[in-house]
Amino acid sequence: MHDRVISFRDVSKVSTVIVTMSDYQTTIASAVEGQTATTAELNRSIAEAATGSEQIAESIGAVAAAARSTSESVDDSRQAAADLAEVSSRLEGLVGRFRFCPRSRPRREDATARRGPGMKLRRLGGVRA
Repeated sequence: MHDRVISFRDVSKVSTVIVTMSDYQTTIASAVEGQTATTAELNRSIAEAATGSEQIAESIGAVAAAARSTSESVDDSRQAAADLAEVSSRLEGLVGRFRFCPRSRPRREDATARRGPGMKLRRLGGVRA
């Protein structure tokens, strides 16, 4: 009978060890599951960050392109202003050569002109325009 009691105690100890090992396995499996979920969440977050970085890079590229385009437009505007200033200067020189003088009688070609003093355009230097 003594052998049975020892066997019962041994079986009871083995059973306790098995239950403890099962508890450890359950705890480990739960921890692995948690780590798997955490790893999946990290992967998702990293993918979102990469997508966000790509969008930021695209936006920066678009801003740089807009800045280049604006710079080119400013250069074009400067050139147009310089061209306009040159034309204005030439036109001022041409117009400056003329002056208005009172006209004493209407031209013969102008049959509908009213009688009386009018204006005619004369070129400086005495040459009629």
